[in-house]
Amino acid sequence: MDRPRPIDFEDALVIEQFNSMTRNIPPVFVNILFMAGVFSWFIYTHTTSTTALWLAGPLVAVCGGRAIYWRNLGRRSHGFDVATQKRMLRTVWILCACLCVGFSSVVIFNLASPDLFVQATIAILVIATSIAIALHLFALPKAALAAVWSATSSTVFVFLKSGDAMLIAASLSLLVIAIAITRLLTSLFSDFCALVRSRAEIDAMREDALRLAMTDPLTGLPNRRMFELQMREYVESGRPFALAAIDLDGFKPVNDAYGHAVGDACLAEVARRLRASAGHALVARIGGDEFVLLLEGVAHEAEAVALAREAVRALSKPYRLEPGITRIGASCGVAIWTKPGDEVELVNRADIALYHAKSARSGRVLAYTEEMAHAQFETPESAALQRVLLTKARSRYGERRKRSA
Repeated sequence: MDRPRPIDFEDALVIEQFNSMTRNIPPVFVNILFMAGVFSWFIYTHTTSTTALWLAGPLVAVCGGRAIYWRNLGRRSHGFDVATQKRMLRTVWILCACLCVGFSSVVIFNLASPDLFVQATIAILVIATSIAIALHLFALPKAALAAVWSATSSTVFVFLKSGDAMLIAASLSLLVIAIAITRLLTSLFSDFCALVRSRAEIDAMREDALRLAMTDPLTGLPNRRMFELQMREYVESGRPFALAAIDLDGFKPVNDAYGHAVGDACLAEVARRLRASAGHALVARIGGDEFVLLLEGVAHEAEAVALAREAVRALSKPYRLEPGITRIGASCGVAIWTKPGDEVELVNRADIALYHAKSARSGRVLAYTEEMAHAQFETPESAALQRVLLTKARSRYGERRKRSA
């Protein structure tokens, strides 16, 4: 089963920043539109100049359009990849810088009024709005700081240039406030990054736990649980597939003679060869020396048998282990999935075909036929083997029926 790769911290940060922007950018532009409305009304009623209103008009139009865009974006699943989200965040920062320059120009133009009341009111509107905007954009610190310092620097510039002692004192106060807001934004973004990192670590641990739960620790192959989930996924999608059950021949004597360490090394080599020979098929270890191949897209018996023979041939080559060169073999039973509901019997059929292959000779690959379920073995030893192995197959079949109930 294909699973998404764990997301690293940098990608996770971009994703969370983008999600934060989809929530917070619409309120930012609404805030700007409200401020622009109050600002325009104040300028219109307290001054004779209308030039600033014409300057603010295009900026307000841009803000309105972006507010609608981001609001619609937050309401639907956008499906953007990380690279696209990163580019869009960069666009947000560039557009924010342009808007800051535009509004700063409007502020400088209007703060030039000789009326102290007008200057103080405009300064209060601008600084309060910039702080509100910055707090909304804290997840994108460049944009947040641009909002604070563009408003502060333009206001302080005009106040210092005026030469008025009261305005100079006010400008110093504004600088102190801007520094405090900067420290607050830095702290908020640091906490935001810590939360994202914590989530990324939790996700990584969850992925590791899931991988361990789905992986055989000795060979690194998918285990029985992973095999069953993948088979269920194939069934639900309606994709044709075949199952090849493989059992090693001669592995027990090697394990008994040389010990478990050599036996484990042998199983690891078996897993490597199966991976190399199976191509895109899922290779899983479901028991001590039992493996399965899940052959996606294989709907014909001849193709499944040919692929299984290639795997068995690879397993039959000599093994260079610590004691020296040794040989083991493998037998294989193949079954084809035909229709929904057939998957419950599929493992049973592959096991029956496998046991018929083992009863003949090592290295055989047999596809399941209906006659196999009723066939009688010729010798007492074969009959005993049949009873033991078919009991094992039925036990598996019963377990699968309980899980599917």
